[in-house]
Amino acid sequence: MLNDTDNSDSMTLTPLEERIRSIYAKAFHNERPNVNVAFGQMGGTSLDAIQALSLIRQQICKSVDATILFANPSIRELARAIQPLLALQEEVPLAIIRFPSNLLKIEYGVTAFGGIMFTSFEMTPKGLCRTNEIHLGSGTNLGNWCVVMPGARLAAKTIVGVYTLVTQETNNCDAGIVLLGIPARKMPFVMPNNIHSTSNMSSFEALSISTILFTSLSFLIGKIIFIAPYTWLPCTAALFVHTALFCTAYHCSIPHKEKRTHFTYSEVINSAQQFFSIFIVDFHYCIGPFLSGTQYLNFLYRALGTSIGYDVILHDISSLVDPHLVTIGDHVRLNIGAYVQCHTFEQRLLKLAPVTINHSSLLMSRSVVLSGSILQGQNRILPCTLVMKDDQLPYNTNWSGVPARQVS
Repeated sequence: MLNDTDNSDSMTLTPLEERIRSIYAKAFHNERPNVNVAFGQMGGTSLDAIQALSLIRQQICKSVDATILFANPSIRELARAIQPLLALQEEVPLAIIRFPSNLLKIEYGVTAFGGIMFTSFEMTPKGLCRTNEIHLGSGTNLGNWCVVMPGARLAAKTIVGVYTLVTQETNNCDAGIVLLGIPARKMPFVMPNNIHSTSNMSSFEALSISTILFTSLSFLIGKIIFIAPYTWLPCTAALFVHTALFCTAYHCSIPHKEKRTHFTYSEVINSAQQFFSIFIVDFHYCIGPFLSGTQYLNFLYRALGTSIGYDVILHDISSLVDPHLVTIGDHVRLNIGAYVQCHTFEQRLLKLAPVTINHSSLLMSRSVVLSGSILQGQNRILPCTLVMKDDQLPYNTNWSGVPARQVS
């Protein structure tokens, strides 16, 4: 067998050549193989070559195949062939967390609702990762499921609508504007100056021992009431009791003072509402999935105050955000992720308005119908469509976009 006594092998080996040499020594049973000699001349068999290939793929580079091995049979040739593959295979860790706090600047009075995404970086067409600061001015209002991209700067009292994409190109110096659409566009209307945002935040009092005790006690009592029926009663009776508690908690939690339609934060977010929300959340998570998509969900919504016709299919128990203000006709379908919301928060005021969906209408996935809207019947709301507040959709029409526009 040929070994390392060759003069041509006297030069210093690179770390990669050393690693391949140790693999060859193990696979071809040669303590010091010559780096310039093909493995076939070392007395190795095809099985030895397969073992060497397996070890190289495990320890050095997964991209090496039999073609590369047989085309470069010596250690030195194989090292030269593998080196470019290693450069491509290197994984460079990207030190970016969910959202770097140093890139997010928020001034006072900002209101943000559920599903908002602050994007920490974006990829350029050249494959580069670009980060930039996001700045939210005072009094900014961010609607549900809006996306804010790097470099976005929102002026004071800017209102960002539902399903709106805010990019660096959206930046402007005008305060009090309304942004809506994908990408965000300035709407031709503004919020009136005579409506003042409320600063009554008594429900968000400073954290104290009494606040912690009340929260803990409410949670404990809520869980005891939740577990007790299933411990002492048969399963069917326990489900009936649990449903009755849920309906009672919902009716007690909704604001219905003298049929008002405007409420401040302190009137709707308080200790009583926090206590009743425990029962509502437990029911949604424990019983809601079993009712979704069935006619039992329709009976439940009727108990909550919804006017529902026949042959209505609702995909999720969360499809109707304010059930007591919704009227649904016959043969209506709400697909997964479709929501009907009968309230809005404007300048930190809760405003309620009923929604009517007439017969044979279809709300596709991720579509949202806001308060005050009326669907005249046989309306098709395409996916990711936002029906604006107080919109009236004519009979037998199709709608798409943010905000909703009629399509053929």
